[in-house]
Amino acid sequence: MIQTSQTEEKVAPADLDFELWVALFRARDAIYRLRQKELSQYNLTAEQSVVLYTLHELGDNATPAALARRIFRKSQSVSEMLERMRRDGLITKTKDLERRNMVRVRLAQPIVNPPGGSRFTR
Repeated sequence: MIQTSQTEEKVAPADLDFELWVALFRARDAIYRLRQKELSQYNLTAEQSVVLYTLHELGDNATPAALARRIFRKSQSVSEMLERMRRDGLITKTKDLERRNMVRVRLAQPIVNPPGGSRFTR
């Protein structure tokens, strides 16, 4: 049984799939909040840490499109996030000299304790 916070009445889920979805959603939310708290000491968001780590994995040939595919986000939202991160000094964006319409994205500074570590430098 699941209790809703607004009415405090018990709601019987239609099936076990719904119960599993709710359990996964709650677990994801708890993990996200803990990660965000840990990253706040570095002035990073969880989303920024995913981008930084993925750029570390992709290396010097990373493009916004490759990054968007890798982190399962739309290109437009990744482009906006990259621009904010560039302004904050977390990444650099350079035009590809061979392909004028392509942009390469790189870490402004290396990640400390990679891979799997959560420590980033600024």
